[in-house]
Amino acid sequence: MERKFLSKIERAFVEQLRANTRNKAAYMKLSVLVLLDMNKTYEEIAETLGLAR
Repeated sequence: MERKFLSKIERAFVEQLRANTRNKAAYMKLSVLVLLDMNKTYEEIAETLGLAR
């Protein structure tokens, strides 16, 4: 069973915020939350977003 980081309502809220932000730093932080909710590892998140771990 896949463990979720966010509830469905929280996930929808984060995705809405992410879609509506123009601030790159906020977009990246919100993206990390979405990727954690998708059960991605820190290494996968860093690679996907082009960040250092």
